[in-house]
Amino acid sequence: MVNPRPQTVHLGHVIIKKHRVGSTNDELKQIVRENSKLDSGFTVVAEYQTKGRGQGRNQWISESGKNAMFSVFIRLPQDVRENIFLLNFAVSLGVRAAVQKKLIGQQVEVKWPNDIMVGGKKVAGILIENTFGAYVNSIVGVGVNVNQNEFGEMSRATSIASVSGNTSDINEFITDCLEYVEKYINLMLNQTHLQQIRKLYVSQLYKLDETVQVGGKDHKVIDVDAEGKLILRDEGGKQMAITHNEKKIEWT
Repeated sequence: MVNPRPQTVHLGHVIIKKHRVGSTNDELKQIVRENSKLDSGFTVVAEYQTKGRGQGRNQWISESGKNAMFSVFIRLPQDVRENIFLLNFAVSLGVRAAVQKKLIGQQVEVKWPNDIMVGGKKVAGILIENTFGAYVNSIVGVGVNVNQNEFGEMSRATSIASVSGNTSDINEFITDCLEYVEKYINLMLNQTHLQQIRKLYVSQLYKLDETVQVGGKDHKVIDVDAEGKLILRDEGGKQMAITHNEKKIEWT
């Protein structure tokens, strides 16, 4: 078990710690399949993943015991389905806040849809997998580079230790993540705060009001809509809204 226990209502009240798994998302999905009455907030933490996954076909490569790798089972009411991307907003903001707590004075941002960036380099990634039925059942996977300093060919990666020069207690960092993520999920579930959480997400957006390239042409990043689509504007003033993996974006 991971200590200290997070100060949450649900997330992380039951935590299983594994030394080695394929991926924490796959491990947790198997547990969910075997236990239909699993409590929301059940969490799997791993010291090492042999098949860590990011968005699409991307891999999450990590040194054993040096980083925060965990997945959380979250059960949400069915009406969330209509605004499911708000969960991505909430989790991204929560993980960003936990990283920011360790990197006071640094600019920590969210690269759409849910990578966490520091100084133009990726410090964390998030993978959310949803199934829909009587409830929305979500497996939320988080990988954060905490104490790793060598990244081989991953030149666009960094860690909390690389930026701050200090090592961190990984268990305490996971606790921070769970507490912040639950805070933003609670905000998401409050219908009066739907626009607030989207605006908070956009306010922390990587490359906001800056230029990226799509199809070899310059576009300015201007917003993210309530469906999670990235809003871009070309040099002629024409806007377009794109979904994840719809078009290749050159961020640098």
